[in-house]
Amino acid sequence: MSLQIGVPREVFPGEKRVATVPEVVEKLVKLGFRVAIETGAGDAANFADDAYRAAGADVVPTAAELWARSDIVFKVRPPTPAEVALMREGGMLVDFIWPAQNPELMQQLAAKKATVLAIDALPRQLSRAQKMDALTSMAGIRATAR
Repeated sequence: MSLQIGVPREVFPGEKRVATVPEVVEKLVKLGFRVAIETGAGDAANFADDAYRAAGADVVPTAAELWARSDIVFKVRPPTPAEVALMREGGMLVDFIWPAQNPELMQQLAAKKATVLAIDALPRQLSRAQKMDALTSMAGIRATAR
């Protein structure tokens, strides 16, 4: 049985990013993952549900369904307490989590027995970590969007 990756719609006001794009979904599916996207998750970033479907993702109607069925959740912004409540016990979260700045959130995730991969904690500008340097790439996106 393959692992289910879920990508919810970002709930932070004004957030236009989405945690993955159809091109990456296609690669994840080829690697053997199942991918689910909450309907409308990519709309603000100009990625329609149909583009995710064409890449092999299942588009689900609600955040509750997405969180409940996902082994791994990809997000851009840290989850809200309501999102943590939806998370499966023992699930995994891959996110910009800022653990030192969010001790209450970390306690909530620990209570869910979640494994958290804090993308913001990865090293920057090292050749071996270059492909995973999300902070630099996000800074470039924000600078371009202004």
